[in-house]
Parts: sequence; C-alpha cells; structure tokens
Amino acid sequence: MVSQEIKGENYVVQYDADATTIRFQGELALGGPKEYAPINHLIDAATQENPEMITIDLRELAFLNSSGISMLSKFVLGLRKKRRFN
Repeated sequence: MVSQEIKGENYVVQYDADATTIRFQGELALGGPKEYAPINHLIDAATQENPEMITIDLRELAFLNSSGISMLSKFVLGLRKKRRFN
C-alpha cells in the first residue's frame, strides 16, 4: 500500500508506510531545493513516527542530479543528528 506519492513528468517517489520504504523511480533532475521541496517534505514525513528503520529504494532510479543528491544527503545527516539526541 502506498501511503503517499509524488509524480512528475519523468519520476515517481512513493512512501509505503506499512513497509517504511521510500521508493524513487525514473529520472530526478529538478532545478534546486525549491523544486525538491515536495519530495523533501514526503521523506521528512516518513520519519514522523520515529520508525526503527527506513528503507530508501533507489533501484529504479535511473538518474539523480546534484540537487537531488544534496537533498538525500541532508536527509540522512538530519536523521543521524535526530537519532543521536533521542
């Protein structure tokens, strides 16, 4: 069951709450942080319930530009900080 989904012209990002999995598909080549904001909001929402583990499935992601890499890096670093203080 997909709990949330964001679709663009060349990509889909899905969050499956039951499996605590975020799936990226297609080609993510958005223009910067403002364009990545909805995706960032989706992945941040996945952490609201403080799951023990979150899977980020990139197997069907064909391309990710530097802005997307930055977004994912900041997400992971944010999780590490959050876990350190909990």
